[in-house]
Amino acid sequence: MILFLCSFLGSCSATFKQKKFQEFDNDFQVSVLNSSYEIKKDTILNSGRYELLNMFNLYDKKVDTVNLKFNDHGELILSFKDDIRGLKREQTIIYKGKFKGKKTYQITLIKERVQVPPVVPIIYGKTHIDKIYIKLLANGDIAIKEYFKKEGNIFLITAGPSHKTKSFYQKIN
Repeated sequence: MILFLCSFLGSCSATFKQKKFQEFDNDFQVSVLNSSYEIKKDTILNSGRYELLNMFNLYDKKVDTVNLKFNDHGELILSFKDDIRGLKREQTIIYKGKFKGKKTYQITLIKERVQVPPVVPIIYGKTHIDKIYIKLLANGDIAIKEYFKKEGNIFLITAGPSHKTKSFYQKIN
């Protein structure tokens, strides 16, 4: 029963299939739409459910396109033109992350963990994690998986939200 439950829960996660992705090269640079699309049963849906900048915790931005590239230090440079009361203002933000293999770039936006006692938090624990994984599709589009977890516990009572989302962003030629 436990084995069945674990396999069922593992199959419900937002995972990437390795065969659809290509490696990032040294001169990687792409411009993508800020709104996402979804793929369901090999059908592309233009949903706009997740904005790219929201994945980076940048909310309330009026942006159509976002530019992504890596610098010489392996940092992600995110640039866009924000429309503030009719004025377009160029913004550039640099994120420190790391490559997980040659096809995945991981950025940890938030990682906070408090545990009492330290290893097994049976008295008190608080966790807040927000990570994003970026992959490059074979057609040049970008796929992003967000992992979010914010929970706490007192003795054996645990509560808090967590989710995994997967979204795709179309490359602009």
